[in-house]
Amino acid sequence: MIFCAATKSAPTSPRAFSSITARNRLRVLEENPYRLAMDVAGIGFLTADKIAGKLGFAPDSPLRAEAGLFYALQQAADDGHVCTPYRG
Repeated sequence: MIFCAATKSAPTSPRAFSSITARNRLRVLEENPYRLAMDVAGIGFLTADKIAGKLGFAPDSPLRAEAGLFYALQQAADDGHVCTPYRG
């Protein structure tokens, strides 16, 4: 709850981080808040990105790029696409 207050984010269910041991949850989130978007149902990239920004993560962070790519591919898959063209 302290983490939620510090980042002004809504608390999630206690089961949200079941894959992370209780002792390591805060450390994991401080190291990679984008993990929220990948591991917790109901928290997407945009919310995780806001939290990351409040924690001081740079807009050009490799973690952000990875999470953003995952988000874009997941959105395409959710729309029924099985392939996304490369636009280089």
